[in-house]
Amino acid sequence: MGLKRKRNPAHATSAPKHSETRKGTHLYRQDQARGSSGSTGTPQVDVKEHHGVAWWQQSRAQRPLAFVPKGPKGTKKVPISDEELREGAPCEVVRDVLPKQLANELLELLLADVPTWQRGQWIMFGKTHDAPRTSCYYSLACGQAEAEDSSDYKDVSALVDRRNAPGALREAAHVIDGVVRRLAKRLERDLAPRDRNCNGGWAASYALANHYADGQEAVGAHADRLTPLGKRPIIASLSLGATRTFRLKRAAASGAAEGTSIGGAATSGLERSGGGKGADSNKAESAATSSPAGGHIDSVDVSLEHNTLVIMWPPTQEEWRHEVPRSKAVGRHPVSGSARINLTFRRLDPASAARAPLCRCGNQAVLKASLNRRPPAGNNAGARDGQHAYYFACDNTKGSCGFWRWDDEA
Repeated sequence: MGLKRKRNPAHATSAPKHSETRKGTHLYRQDQARGSSGSTGTPQVDVKEHHGVAWWQQSRAQRPLAFVPKGPKGTKKVPISDEELREGAPCEVVRDVLPKQLANELLELLLADVPTWQRGQWIMFGKTHDAPRTSCYYSLACGQAEAEDSSDYKDVSALVDRRNAPGALREAAHVIDGVVRRLAKRLERDLAPRDRNCNGGWAASYALANHYADGQEAVGAHADRLTPLGKRPIIASLSLGATRTFRLKRAAASGAAEGTSIGGAATSGLERSGGGKGADSNKAESAATSSPAGGHIDSVDVSLEHNTLVIMWPPTQEEWRHEVPRSKAVGRHPVSGSARINLTFRRLDPASAARAPLCRCGNQAVLKASLNRRPPAGNNAGARDGQHAYYFACDNTKGSCGFWRWDDEA
């Protein structure tokens, strides 16, 4: 028998709104996060009860799943449905993607493995920093020997251990491969030829696992590396455990994919790996006004609950940045508590990696997409894609050699 709690009058007047449909619901509104009368205090998102019901037991119609910022500084958040997200951005959310038993088994298996994972590193201004999360690389190659011999390690820190995927992870990957191929049918014409169902369809080569112990562990705004994945890749990201915010934001026209600006000058590793300036979701930097639900979207926050899959379709990696910002409020999970595990499934394109030239540093140059420049007449840099021009640049975080050239693949 639970203890009776004194009801807050400020919440009593707003209670009826929580029984409305998803479109009209915003469970974690800013006035509730502050408390009554706009006073500051501990955010209320993390409480296990809301009007007598555990928040993770509420119906889908009662939960805020995705919302876009609105207003001059993006301070007001407008809820949108998963369908509206799919229509307004190259991103799709699949809830409860795995069978419940498999999702729970996989979470417990990975949690037991987490103590052996390592923190990757990134370099900024000549100083080495540890990533604010631990990671592990699970190869989905056919066998241990093939996993060890594969050269699919370019987009992962050298400190992150590479292992053969366990059975439960392979089973999950099989399910996710099928879901991606099924949903890709309506997008066949927009996919890279290698990912089209007529050519066998998309299948993940490996899964990069990241463990976020609490709301202060995060990953900053970035796009996944194109060099090992090829142009216009499909990325599938599975969330297990605690609920965290996944933020997708359209890149500025003056930028380029992989966190670099035109000319190949790399942005800081902090922005790409550490979740630096503006990473705290409660102190996010001002965002451009986004259109209402159902229209053009420039920025969106998606609540990723346990067993939720996010599929980033093309051209997400070319035109958007994604992140998991720091947050003081985390939706706890009954098993993992405040900890979240993310599995990012990617398909490697060996031909793309083999095409990358060496820069003057002697390192492999990285493939990037230009958002506002086109190659000169007679250059084929954008011929195959039809929408983007691509180039190779030095990515030496200790000091760029200045190497830069258009990709002339025809």
